[in-house]
Amino acid sequence: MTGETSPIELWEHPLSPYAQKVKIALMEKGVPFSSKTPHAIGSGSTTEEFRKTSFRGEVPVLIIEGHAIVDSTIILEFLEERFPQPRLLPTDPFERARARMIEEVCDTHFEAIIWRRCRRVCSPRDYCGNPRHPT
Repeated sequence: MTGETSPIELWEHPLSPYAQKVKIALMEKGVPFSSKTPHAIGSGSTTEEFRKTSFRGEVPVLIIEGHAIVDSTIILEFLEERFPQPRLLPTDPFERARARMIEEVCDTHFEAIIWRRCRRVCSPRDYCGNPRHPT
């Protein structure tokens, strides 16, 4: 790990698989960070502070050296380049491609399963802080 002078901050939400994979990568690499959860994420009423860091209004957002990086896959690629050890991806190009394909399947299918399950068992206030409008 390189000598980091400014703290790393991660905007995240505990129900976001995208944020969780970034947290896992940071922990696996031994990169110290702090995390914040935006108030009322998913309601359209997030704070100005969060809206300034996430032009998409989504988590995760990694703040490092004054830069905001969005999208979990892009963040993971950045972390692999910025903190090369320990490696999270295999060195073999075929195995690396396989790992990325698995990530893509999880990104496209896993989130839908989580949110469907959450809507069945969680109160709408549990994940966004505001009541959900009936759909």
